Amino acid sequence: MAQPATAAKPTAERLLDAAEERFARHGFDATSLADVADEVGIRTPSLYSHFASKQELYEAVMDRLFEPFLSLHERFLAGDATPEAVAEYLGQATAYHAANPNLARLIQHASLAGGAQLALLSRRWQPIFDRGREATARSRAMSHRSPESLPWIVMAFSTILIGTATLAPLYRALFGIDPLDAAGVEAQTRLLDELNRSLDRAGD
Repeated sequence: MAQPATAAKPTAERLLDAAEERFARHGFDATSLADVADEVGIRTPSLYSHFASKQELYEAVMDRLFEPFLSLHERFLAGDATPEAVAEYLGQATAYHAANPNLARLIQHASLAGGAQLALLSRRWQPIFDRGREATARSRAMSHRSPESLPWIVMAFSTILIGTATLAPLYRALFGIDPLDAAGVEAQTRLLDELNRSLDRAGD
């Protein structure tokens, strides 16, 4: 017996998918609503019945990517920052970036573009960094360090996560490995865990 066809995604969801790919590849300024509409197979005026402007569409794309990532941080911060909990969190964060590399690409574009995109990125990213600073400050690794070193530790881990997702095509070409596949996620998680535990051991 033939299986029923999978229901098509709602138009708004397909617009978000298309816009995410466009924004991640070309950035905000080089993406047009006409291109997004064409990819979905609708006329541009029809797009406005779902999103009032390109800025609104862009913010919806950012929210869709950031909300699960923010939730991941919230779950981690709800518990104790033990080495095991940190290792689990690092694994989840690595897996999320690997499954959603467009988040890192949007971050890169917004950082380089400045202006309204950077301001929006800062607003979306601030809660994540604040919570990351809280978690790092509560860890044993920070017990012997000055508060001034905290942002640099948070930045270092964030740069590894974001940089790996953004530069994955280059790393595939250079090393012949895929940092975003299951083996890559496992290897990166191990490295981040080793770095975190080395900071912890430095306080012994």
